[in-house]
Amino acid sequence: MYEQIREIVSQFKYDYFFHYLLTYSHEMRRFLCQYISGDDSIQNTYVKNSETFKGSYLNKKLILDVVVEDDHGRLYDFEMNNYDIQLEDQIRFLRYSERLIDYHEKVGVEYIHLKNVYQLIIYTGKPIQNLSHYYHVIQKGDIDKRIRYSGEKVKTVLLQLQLLKEAFDMEKPLPEMEQLGYLFTYDQPHPNSEESDLVKEVMNMHQQYMINEDGLLKSYDIERERNIIACKMERNREEGKQIGKMETLLQTVISLLKNALGKLTPELTLKIEESNEEELNNIVLRIFDIHSENDVYQILQ
Repeated sequence: MYEQIREIVSQFKYDYFFHYLLTYSHEMRRFLCQYISGDDSIQNTYVKNSETFKGSYLNKKLILDVVVEDDHGRLYDFEMNNYDIQLEDQIRFLRYSERLIDYHEKVGVEYIHLKNVYQLIIYTGKPIQNLSHYYHVIQKGDIDKRIRYSGEKVKTVLLQLQLLKEAFDMEKPLPEMEQLGYLFTYDQPHPNSEESDLVKEVMNMHQQYMINEDGLLKSYDIERERNIIACKMERNREEGKQIGKMETLLQTVISLLKNALGKLTPELTLKIEESNEEELNNIVLRIFDIHSENDVYQILQ
């Protein structure tokens, strides 16, 4: 188990390393803020919130996002997502970005003065159904007329790294963002691109991360917690299947008895509902021997 966890946490795409990277690398934060906003004038960025444990057992995983503010007062939410994105995740992304708008409202900013909010999701899982490209911009608007709603303050960018090779010629040098994407995907720099200073910094920080005992211990704790969540979810699924099976059997027995006897007394119905799987199956097997409620009670003895 230790070696399996170590293999997971040592990957460049591992979300706690991404969390570590954004927490401690000013250059990485500034680059990503400039990348998603298109504003090269950004010089300083500040980590607003980097809570390690987010989400719950219902979310199936622990979410490690980092919220950053630039020197223009705009907020950014950055997340590395290594799980296959489901509908609940897509809803969560929207709620996270709305939460940042709520933050500006709570500090008294009037609607007309609300700052833009940016969200970058770097996604390594299976491409999302109906989103078939490497790069997607998600904003509110008129879908049919392809018009962006002018009051929209949130811009979400989704990068699907599994589609990186379809979007770019790997035999040619890659833009800096895609060099990072390649590094996150393949744990090595792109062989046909000259390593930028930022790529070198990310690689150096990964080395520091791998020898940082506190960071690795935190990573192991996160993975152990995720394993616990996975086990609980699996157990709940199995329990749900069993409950569903018993409910189906119970309804089948009641239906068969009603066909054989007509209306059932409340006492017999309660007795049947309290019966176990073996007892219910016995009723099914002997349904043609049942002519009265007493016959049912005898089977259940």
